[in-house]
Amino acid sequence: GVKDAAEGVGNGVKDAVDVLDCNHGFYVDLEVYVIRQYFQQILDYANANYIGLLTDNRYSFVLSEEGRRARDHFGLDINVYDQLTGSERSVKSLSGGETFIAALAIALSLSEVVQNTSKGAVVEALFIDEGFGSLDKEALTKAIAVLEQIGENRMVGVISHVDDMKEGIAQQLAIIKSHDGSSRIKIVDKG
Repeated sequence: GVKDAAEGVGNGVKDAVDVLDCNHGFYVDLEVYVIRQYFQQILDYANANYIGLLTDNRYSFVLSEEGRRARDHFGLDINVYDQLTGSERSVKSLSGGETFIAALAIALSLSEVVQNTSKGAVVEALFIDEGFGSLDKEALTKAIAVLEQIGENRMVGVISHVDDMKEGIAQQLAIIKSHDGSSRIKIVDKG
C-alpha cells in the first residue's frame, strides 16, 4: 500500500521531470505542463458526462499527440476519437453543429472542474450565446436536455433566436422590437 503509493508518486514526479527536462526530445515549461494537466481533467469530465450523451457515443476527446510534442502548439490541441470510423481526427474537421456540441461539452465541463477543485469558484450561472442554429432537431433536443439537467443545480441562460429553443425553454425574457426601433422585455413563463 504505502510503498506502492510512494512509487506511484515517485513515478509521477519522474515523468514530470522528464517532460520538463527535455528527456523526450521536446520541452514544455512548467506553467504549460500544469495547464495541460487541468485541461486533461476537463476533457476527461467532458468524456464521462457530456460528449457521449450529445453525440450518441460517437465522439470522445483526446489531446493531440502532435500538439503534445510541438512547442508551438503547447500541447493543448484537441482531437476527437470517432467511434464510427475507429480513428482520431482534429476537432477542426467537425461540422458546424458538431463543433458547437464539442464546445458546449467542454464549456460545461470547465465550469464543473473549476467548481469541483478545492477552493474553486462557485459557478452559479452559465450563459450560452447562440450556436444553436447550427444544430439539427435531434442534436438540439439533446442539447436542451443537457442544459435542463445542468439547470437543476444552477441558472442557465441561453441567448437564441431559434424557434425550437423558444418552444423548449419554459422561462424566457423575450425582447420585443417596436416599429419605432425601440424594444421592450416581455416575461414568458410556460411552466
